[in-house]
Amino acid sequence: MAGSNGDDLDSNWSPLTKATTVAQFQEAANKLYGPQAGEFLELFPARDDADVPRVAHLAARESGFLGQSRNCAELQATYNHSASYIEVFAHKHSYAPDAKIADQNIATIGAYHTADVPFWFGTLDSFNQQRITRQWTAQDRALSNSMMRSLITFAESGDPGTARGSWPAYSRKQERFVLFAAGVTVESLDPRRMDWLQAHPVPLGERAIPARATRD
Repeated sequence: MAGSNGDDLDSNWSPLTKATTVAQFQEAANKLYGPQAGEFLELFPARDDADVPRVAHLAARESGFLGQSRNCAELQATYNHSASYIEVFAHKHSYAPDAKIADQNIATIGAYHTADVPFWFGTLDSFNQQRITRQWTAQDRALSNSMMRSLITFAESGDPGTARGSWPAYSRKQERFVLFAAGVTVESLDPRRMDWLQAHPVPLGERAIPARATRD
């Protein structure tokens, strides 16, 4: 199994996600991809300013951890001849409305790095042991139960599909993955975008890696 989160470190590090207008998005693309920026913008078109956050996060995700998950699955299929399963966790935590967290803005944060961990292991209530920061809903707990069942089933059988839903193995012919969000759905990767991004990696020096910060 290989996976990442919808607003993982890629989103924080990418210059693309700092853009708020089409002009800024295009400027960031030109800085990252130079003469190939036009090709990138054809694959990731932002038609207006409102479209920029969605497109920028998609590009950051697919050029980052989601792309690495795909690489991992391809290597498994090629050399180990074993099935691989890709997932993306894109569900935002249900925060208490008055929660104050040192390293998060609860109004704007999405599915941040490690946000999926308590859902996989059923430890949602651990967040509230010291003070109330989350107001978990029935939907949160149902999602966690689905994820735990998939993890257990994978450990037992090597296939994370359950009675609640199938989880297709990755293949080059059908590049599918499971998205954990409001529910659990099977989605498809875009090979054209993913291949282009793999062929045009972003230099490490162009990533805005933040300094170490306090974790709540």
